[in-house]
Amino acid sequence: PPEHPAPWCSPASVEPMGSRGDQGPPQSAPEANGVITRAFDGIAALVGVSLLCRLCSFGFNICAARFVSQASYGVSFVSLQLLNSLALFPLKEAFRRAAMRLPASERSSASGLSWLGFAFTVGVSAVLAVVWTAWPPSDPPAGYSLAVVGVAVAAVVEAAAEPVVVESLIDLEFTRRASAEGVANLLRSAAAFAVAVAGFDGVASFTVGQLVFAVVWSSSYFVVRRPGPRQSVDAKHLAVFWQFSGMAFQKAVLQEGEKVLLLAFFSQEDWGVFALVTNVGSLVLRLLFAPVEEIAYSAFGKLPPDAAPFQLLAPLLALQGSIGWTAAWFGPPLATSGIFVLYGPTWAASAAPQALGAYCVLLLALALNGVLEACMHSRASAEWLRRAQASQLQASAVLVAASSGLGFLGAGPSS
Repeated sequence: PPEHPAPWCSPASVEPMGSRGDQGPPQSAPEANGVITRAFDGIAALVGVSLLCRLCSFGFNICAARFVSQASYGVSFVSLQLLNSLALFPLKEAFRRAAMRLPASERSSASGLSWLGFAFTVGVSAVLAVVWTAWPPSDPPAGYSLAVVGVAVAAVVEAAAEPVVVESLIDLEFTRRASAEGVANLLRSAAAFAVAVAGFDGVASFTVGQLVFAVVWSSSYFVVRRPGPRQSVDAKHLAVFWQFSGMAFQKAVLQEGEKVLLLAFFSQEDWGVFALVTNVGSLVLRLLFAPVEEIAYSAFGKLPPDAAPFQLLAPLLALQGSIGWTAAWFGPPLATSGIFVLYGPTWAASAAPQALGAYCVLLLALALNGVLEACMHSRASAEWLRRAQASQLQASAVLVAASSGLGFLGAGPSS
């Protein structure tokens, strides 16, 4: 057989080169194809389960929004949601990505890093709870301090399953994540809806929903798998972790910085409009983009070093890009009618339709960015990661400056 067979030759027609200890293309091709197949199977399972549960959750959230005021809705889904996101952001974007970056042979080190991430989340949640309690909104709803503590506890409970979650993702058990997240989201929305219908304030329904999600999420993993003992973290894992930590900080500024600006420059009613629009517009992000990007990151990292990622990258870009283009084309003209049908005339008369139209255009950029970022983070060299970190820092500065100026001028939540 030839030393380097032509790309159109099937691996079956070429004798294995294992006798020479070679790891050439004929051996890496089946492994790459297996990873790609399992990735798309996981995407199909995750999207399929999420579709049913997210649609049910979306229906519950629509009904709940009709029972609470705009101000209470804004405090729940902007202030308290920001607390939950910041508490879990380092765990998901730095510790988890670093743990999954190295091969499966580094499993013990990955487990140790996930345990370290859980301990870090406990400390961050406690600090954020103190900050949120010390600096409440200008007109805090009843039970605000208790809600802050409940959201922080929910973040800790969700983080407790991280060692098991990382082991499951390393083993490419994507369907388990699909079922756990789908059931947890469904029960969270049902619990929040029940509390809202019972007459409690919006912050109470949000807090109960977060606690239910955290308990169901962690229980779903602990039932089928037990976390291993704590292991020491390898020096290579620590080096990768510090790289991802800087990128996670910048991503947090980009992703959550708008909520900080809302808290600083806008009223609680504007918080409610923003929360409503992001809950509607980000349905595509949570339902389709998020599972595709997380599984894509795992799949890109499992590809052999000599395998080109374009076989997986091209269809993912086509998938998400077409969805983003559809949203940008049809979203703005249909935003007002959609808000009126779903949430009623009160929300339709607010700034929600204009903000929703702007968000639909944003979906096109988010669709392409998510897949490209997953590929780069899992395949790029350390030098490219440093360049990306510098570029994100510049983008963060532009975002903060532009949003602060628009907010100071009273441009409204659509800014």
